[in-house]
Amino acid sequence: MVPEGLREFFTASTGASATLLGLLFIAIAVEPKSIVGEQSPVETRSRASSAYTALLNVFFISLLGTIRTSGLGHVSLILAAVGLANTLGIGVKL
Repeated sequence: MVPEGLREFFTASTGASATLLGLLFIAIAVEPKSIVGEQSPVETRSRASSAYTALLNVFFISLLGTIRTSGLGHVSLILAAVGLANTLGIGVKL
């Protein structure tokens, strides 16, 4: 159950994370070969991947936080596992 006072926070957070996700897509679209291409350094690909995962996690948690009856616990645990798997995958690549 989400407290009523936090709904405005989650609404603003959803908009901000959606905007930043859009800007990340634009940055990748401008120079895709240097950021996520096969010839790009592993560091830039890992930065783009971790930023994408973090912003998606914030977006979905905030989006569900705007729903009054949603339980954020299960979704937060699932997204935390996704983030941890992403971090471990980046560690293996580096």
